[in-house]
Amino acid sequence: MTLFSATTLAQDGGAQSIPPNAAQASGGIDIDEAAPTKPVESAPVSESPRPAPPPEVGVSPPAEATEPPAEQPPPTLHLTAPSVLIKAALSGASAALGSSTTTRAQQPGVAIIAPPEPEGPCAKTITANVVAFDQVYTYNRFGAFNPGGMMYALKRDVVAIEGTEPGPGNAQLRPDKRPRPIVLRVNEGDCLQVTFTNWLTEKAELVEDLHFNNQPEEQPYPHFPVRLRKNNTTTTRTASMHVNGLDYVNGPNEDDGAFVGNNASSMAGVGQSKIYTWFAAKQGQYLLYSMGAPSGNEGDNGQAGLGLFGSVNVEPPGARWYRSQVTHETLRAAYARTRFGVVLKNENGTPRINYEAVYKG
Repeated sequence: MTLFSATTLAQDGGAQSIPPNAAQASGGIDIDEAAPTKPVESAPVSESPRPAPPPEVGVSPPAEATEPPAEQPPPTLHLTAPSVLIKAALSGASAALGSSTTTRAQQPGVAIIAPPEPEGPCAKTITANVVAFDQVYTYNRFGAFNPGGMMYALKRDVVAIEGTEPGPGNAQLRPDKRPRPIVLRVNEGDCLQVTFTNWLTEKAELVEDLHFNNQPEEQPYPHFPVRLRKNNTTTTRTASMHVNGLDYVNGPNEDDGAFVGNNASSMAGVGQSKIYTWFAAKQGQYLLYSMGAPSGNEGDNGQAGLGLFGSVNVEPPGARWYRSQVTHETLRAAYARTRFGVVLKNENGTPRINYEAVYKG
């Protein structure tokens, strides 16, 4: 369950030049036309060829730029990301002829407005809508499962158990999705802003009454009913998202996802939402989990032990993310086949995976 480029302004370290007869540069930068140059008179056809004149002969410099009228405000040059002064090929020829060029940015009385600098430490902000909810899930192919599980998911991947509107105590993972720890991605130097909503069941004893229709009624083996017979979920129903190692943008009172010390609570009650913003200063993997109930249940790890945990993966600056690191060819190589090469299928029609297959690089 994963989640998703800013345009940069290219700059030339040297002076920018535009041919005198260039009317307008691409990207919307308005450039004044220089005065037309005096045409070079060619020799009559009957005369014999003459040696080439010196570079300065026959070429007039562009007219001097004049100040705008006093009653008019000075023109303004807006530098935007796609608006970059690019040296045209003709500028090289003009330089060879010794002519000078003048751009509007070089004229007196012109105000230049640079693009605004990004506010705060964030080069870019990645957003995500995440919810926490009760969810039965299977641990492995042998059928071990957690009937009182919890999990994080993107809000768009959650549907209602009954009706059409999901909410607290009425939320489950989409049937085409598999329960797994959430992974959020962000590049180094960017910020991650998560709108977190708590859709856990309001009371722990009500979890036993949930009937998830995205799970089988019984385990594949040994056919044990997939229902919560003994309530072992946490009594505390508040939840949060706490990330170890990422910097708070708005301070611990808003971005910590906890309620410790003298800090204000930044946890969400049932049906409530909180906004957390973190700065990704360094590349790496950072554990995230709920601090609503940090202890309890059989593993004594509280809500995290029931499934409210995941990772924030900080990628290198400028990295591009893909949904999977496994290519189609690699996955096909792991298909279980007969000795004649026919792919074996599961009962639901999906290819059977050979977990003992050895990758041949």
